[in-house]
Amino acid sequence: MEMLDSLPSRPLKRGEIERLRAHEAMTQLIELASREHTIRNGGLERAVALAERTVIDLSFEGGAWKQTVLARDADAQHHIEEALKQLEQR
Repeated sequence: MEMLDSLPSRPLKRGEIERLRAHEAMTQLIELASREHTIRNGGLERAVALAERTVIDLSFEGGAWKQTVLARDADAQHHIEEALKQLEQR
């Protein structure tokens, strides 16, 4: 997923989140933080994306984005289930 390979080396600002959501390969993006937390920390640091039928956990750690594939050949239901699992693990 090319759009995820070009994430900035910092948390995502609101405009970047919206551009990512609007990308043609992106089906859904669930933010794993409240807007207040995101604003307080300078941007979004955790999300779960559904892009090209793949669910990907995105986390900003140590100055870089880490991407972990959670499910392949997935749909919106899988995406929501995986996002909820990530919230439970926190």
